[in-house]
Amino acid sequence: MNPVVGGFLEQVPNSDPFPVVSELGATWDPMGAAITEILEDVASPEEALSTAASTINSANEK
Repeated sequence: MNPVVGGFLEQVPNSDPFPVVSELGATWDPMGAAITEILEDVASPEEALSTAASTINSANEK
């Protein structure tokens, strides 16, 4: 077995699957941007995550 694939296979018992909902797709870019802003000290965690939450909620019409 490929050692990389084997490593992933070993972790399956310790993992949780992602939910299969369309709303999840709207989270990746805003959360990635928030993490970048926090790590680069562009925004506080509160500001960056609030913006991300608003963007995600708007995309999901919530």
